[in-house]
Amino acid sequence: MLKKIVIIQARLSSQRLPNKILLPIGKNSSIGMVLSRLKTCKNIDDIIVATTKQKMDDLLCQFCEQNQIKFFRGSTKDVLSRFYGAAKRFKAQVIVRVTSDTPLIDPNLIDEGLEIFSSGRYDYYSNVIKRTFPDGLDFEIFDFKTLELTHKYCKSSWGREHVTVYMRTGSDLPTEKGNF
Repeated sequence: MLKKIVIIQARLSSQRLPNKILLPIGKNSSIGMVLSRLKTCKNIDDIIVATTKQKMDDLLCQFCEQNQIKFFRGSTKDVLSRFYGAAKRFKAQVIVRVTSDTPLIDPNLIDEGLEIFSSGRYDYYSNVIKRTFPDGLDFEIFDFKTLELTHKYCKSSWGREHVTVYMRTGSDLPTEKGNF
């Protein structure tokens, strides 16, 4: 059985609303709601918060520690390397990418996506290529090999900041499966 982990992309340095993922929403926070919902997924083995090494993200790491959530700290701008580092450290074989500002993320959609991903020869699967769900229900699934190749070959700052752009564009990324 492949190890499936959710990596939540998170940082506190939002330009428009700093600390937004820790701000209260009722008795919770955006990231608290994301975590609560993801914990009900049936098809994942672990949840990791991938944040930056910036000083202001110390507060997010404290939140993770207080809530017994594993986390990884990496580059602020090179989010692709942050994901790769987190996936490698926690030995992920299948990665589900979500963001920390999606408090209504649907765990059933993620479970369904993982079943589809696991049933075929996919390198990448998502509900964002053809938008069929409202914004905020976004997720992406890819295997470690795809992440590793993307990390190795993606050179553009745009692609490295946005993690999966290179996977989705059908670029000249070498692949053994040929499913890009």
